[in-house]
Order: sequence, then C-alpha cells, then structure tokens
Amino acid sequence: MVKVWAQPLRRRLFVAFLILLAPMLAVAAALGVEEYRQTVGELQDQTQATAVRTASAIERELVGLDRMAATGRPTLRSRRWTPRRSSRS
Repeated sequence: MVKVWAQPLRRRLFVAFLILLAPMLAVAAALGVEEYRQTVGELQDQTQATAVRTASAIERELVGLDRMAATGRPTLRSRRWTPRRSSRS
C-alpha cells in the first residue's frame, strides 16, 4: 500500500475534498427529497380542499336552479328587443 504522504499534494487535497464533500452532498440530497415529499403532500391537501369547495359551490348553484325550475316562473324576464330608428333618416 502506498503511504499517504508519498502522494502528491494535489491528489491528497482532492481526496480530502471528496471525503468532506460526500457527507454534505448526501445530507443535501436527503433534505431535498424530504422537502419534495412534504410539498407534494401539501399540494395534495390543497387540491382536495379546492375540489371540495368547488363541488359544494356547483351543488349550491344546481340546487338554486332546481328550486327556480320547480317554482315554474323564471326570475329573469325576457324582453323583446326592438331596434331604435335612427334620427338621421
């Protein structure tokens, strides 16, 4: 086995750099994965809440339309449109 001190300084520094950098990269990757999982969970919760609110709003509108149709008289009156005659003629 070759002695460490017999290696050139540049190679020793490179190996030391890799030894110190490897754990930091592993921790950064683990934290990134954990943050990604938390964000996905939060987005799923927000999506579910939005879907429930949207469904209840649509249901509320449909119930209102059903009640309006059940009364037999529409609340909006249709008016017949008659074009105005221009005063330029």
